[in-house]
Amino acid sequence: MKRTVGYLALGLVAYLLFAVMMLPAQKALGFAVPQLKSQGVSIAASGVAGSIWSGRMDALSVNGFGLQQIRWDLNPLSLLTGRIGGDWNMNWQGARLQGYASATPDGRALLKNVQADSPADEFAGFIPIPLSLGGNITLDLQELRLEEGRPVSAEGTAIWTDAAFIAPLDASLGDLRVVLKPREGGGVDAEIQDGGGPLRLEGTLKLEPNGTYRLNANLGTRPGASSALEENLAMLGRRNPEGFYNVVHQGRI
Repeated sequence: MKRTVGYLALGLVAYLLFAVMMLPAQKALGFAVPQLKSQGVSIAASGVAGSIWSGRMDALSVNGFGLQQIRWDLNPLSLLTGRIGGDWNMNWQGARLQGYASATPDGRALLKNVQADSPADEFAGFIPIPLSLGGNITLDLQELRLEEGRPVSAEGTAIWTDAAFIAPLDASLGDLRVVLKPREGGGVDAEIQDGGGPLRLEGTLKLEPNGTYRLNANLGTRPGASSALEENLAMLGRRNPEGFYNVVHQGRI
């Protein structure tokens, strides 16, 4: 009798899981929108098709932040590890992003094998002063771990190819690279360096699990650098004996 009850319970769980998996994404979004709105999150979506576990959206706006051509294919087996996760890809303005993501109910998230390619100027809006940027940014992120929205571990590389300021100053920088490495015990160490162009750059960024960070960078120029670049770097203060301007900044994200 107990064995029969066990089989029936297992069958019921399997049926419920299958029913949830096949729930249309449009209907699931309809359930979620009022709940999110009550928490101050405004969502608008169009072109929603497929199910919760495998579907697409033509466009999604969350509090005014827009994404396009979103696709996802979640893995139901990830539930056995206490996570929900799967593969995704999407467009953000002129950028294309893809990778794997998973999350737990207690606010921990994991991103893996994330790749992105974007014109650098798409990121100009995140800078608190009006700038127009040149070049292209590529991201190859092997892993990023988040807790309560803060990065606690990361490994990967970001490259700004043909980096340049277009306006209000016109200055070519060359190629710039940031290498992220996880620190034993938690946190992220980033090495920042140039690729031999007009801007000389070497620095480190240390990010702690609690969200505090410290940037230490040396900046200078090479022969052939524009006068605009020279003049703007001079605003940082005096050069050190090695010919660099030193910048130290710390804060919390």
